[in-house]
Amino acid sequence: LSTQVRRTRLSFATSAGHQQPSGALQPSAAGVEGAPGNHQTLETFVAFLQSHGVDITKFGKNSAMAIEDFYKAVVINRQCHLDVVAINDEAPQLERIVALVRVSMRARDPMGELRELRLASTAGDEASAAADLRPTGVSQPLTIIMEDGEHNDWQQALEQHFATTFKVARGAQAECFRCEPDQNTYKEERSSSEILPDIVTTYKSHNVILEVTDVTHEIMGSLGLPTCTDFTTKGRGGSTSRWTWVPLETHKEDQLMEMLLAHGVEVNDFSPNAFAELYDELYERKISSLELVGRELVRTIRVIKVEVHANIFGVEHKLVVKAKYQKGICDDRDAGSPVTMRMSPEQEWQDAAVDALTLRLGFSPEMQKDHLFVDSMSHDVTEEIAYSRTYPGLKSIYEVNKVRAWIMDAQEGRLSAIGLPSATDFTFARRERNSRVAGEGDLVVTQWGWSLSMKQGQATVVARTQSAMDAPQKRRMSTELRPDDKRRVPSLPVEGASSKPYDAKAKPKHKGLPVLCNIMRGKETNWDRARIAATRILDHDYTCKAYHDDITAAFPELSLYCVEDAAEATTCGRTADDEYQRTI
Repeated sequence: LSTQVRRTRLSFATSAGHQQPSGALQPSAAGVEGAPGNHQTLETFVAFLQSHGVDITKFGKNSAMAIEDFYKAVVINRQCHLDVVAINDEAPQLERIVALVRVSMRARDPMGELRELRLASTAGDEASAAADLRPTGVSQPLTIIMEDGEHNDWQQALEQHFATTFKVARGAQAECFRCEPDQNTYKEERSSSEILPDIVTTYKSHNVILEVTDVTHEIMGSLGLPTCTDFTTKGRGGSTSRWTWVPLETHKEDQLMEMLLAHGVEVNDFSPNAFAELYDELYERKISSLELVGRELVRTIRVIKVEVHANIFGVEHKLVVKAKYQKGICDDRDAGSPVTMRMSPEQEWQDAAVDALTLRLGFSPEMQKDHLFVDSMSHDVTEEIAYSRTYPGLKSIYEVNKVRAWIMDAQEGRLSAIGLPSATDFTFARRERNSRVAGEGDLVVTQWGWSLSMKQGQATVVARTQSAMDAPQKRRMSTELRPDDKRRVPSLPVEGASSKPYDAKAKPKHKGLPVLCNIMRGKETNWDRARIAATRILDHDYTCKAYHDDITAAFPELSLYCVEDAAEATTCGRTADDEYQRTI
């Protein structure tokens, strides 16, 4: 009661009907981008935030919202506004104000059971023009974000939403809906989030109970009545929302949401279906837990990471993620990561490693037993603490189980599905299903690649012990990774440098010619030798040496791989000699 709050309304996305304090900027007109009077540009918006002490460089990093999205929510779509707030004698700071109407819409089904309308799922290229503001996921109550200018009239916002989204005219609403004012409540919640750096958010929530008095009215068919069947609606940006009527009872989803909001985790900032995924993770699959540490809610989850290594042409490589495609978005934030998957609390790391390789690479347990060596001595457990990217604002403790695995014979033909033996990139697609979200689940396509795991010329000594996964193996690997001369063809001599490799820094043999022209001067493809290789390759008496001699004689440009310092000319990160071995 002793706290004194002074608010000064700012100009961005305000309605012309609001009174502005003296000295405030003139309000922009309501409406969408390009409407008359809407003169606030992104540059002006950024300058305005900076003038009020907001660090713009924090936006768009980690879990923070991109500044363009914040501009769109405030200025273009007008789904929130900014105030300058001074609490007691503290320095004034910016505050985002979001006004909501949460509606418990109730109707009786043909059996007389009371049901409530809930949002089952949201899908689309752009789930919402304010996907970063709107609660989405499974079994959420109807939530309306009031546009600026409606903040003082939640009834107008409610009527407008039913008219535009559910196609129920205002006259029909008056006939078929009943709202008891004494059952409505109002609540304000103030919290900080990683989503909006340096800006506090206040949620002003009107909680309304709306009863359908005439379920047989013809216009109620757009709401799935009178049979209480599921139905869909179209939203902004082409999104599709699926609605369902559920029996009215105490919902665990509501309890989870209240717990998150009470501890400063803004569920309204979750991406579409993220809340459903968190619920599934906590209560269905039970692979994570929530507990209160001090005054902060902390999520704990176990993770398995399998580093897959292979000796390719005598050089150690490791398998890493290059990019991930999910929900129509390319995400390269996990680039360079090994095979990673969440694991249940009771699961042994050995079983989790088998599951991760199977579900993330399609590498079956039988293939793993035949071609993979898991170094149990390399198993290590670490703890990482970070704010979740999937659930912004929720601090998470990751118990990471890391282990190395080795491909025993990278030349095995059956390993072509994972890019061996030539170390080529490959992709693997899978479906991530959620028991509480309708449909086949999200399609996740991961691009994998083999990268050098050490500097060229360095040898790695690895103590190898029996795998904890399999029965004792008769086959053992070399204890030292070094190039195998028997598996490497000799380098080609380059004309102009006798028996030594050509020195790119040396003076050209023919004055005035670049290095490439100098090396290839007077050389042509020998098609006779190429045809010999092509026609005799199936002959039993046609040896590998004869094939090598024909190929190198046919294509003189192969010698370019053998130019000294050519490693700097390759774009793949491998040495020129590695590329030469792969090509042959």
